[in-house]
Amino acid sequence: MADTGQIKELLDQKMTRQNFLRAFGVGLLAVFGAGNVLSYLLRSSNQSKRTSVLAQKTTTGFGASKFGR
Repeated sequence: MADTGQIKELLDQKMTRQNFLRAFGVGLLAVFGAGNVLSYLLRSSNQSKRTSVLAQKTTTGFGASKFGR
């Protein structure tokens, strides 16, 4: 992580509007991108513990047995 001296140096730099918007956009992308990756990983780990509807054994009703048995 950057120390406070590097952050102060970055904030003291003169920037054009285009450079500022580019840096701001990259920062937003980094924040929301990391959040999306984490939520995807958490969601996928929760789904792996559940049984799929197709994997559950149906004992009664439509699809309970193969046709012709």
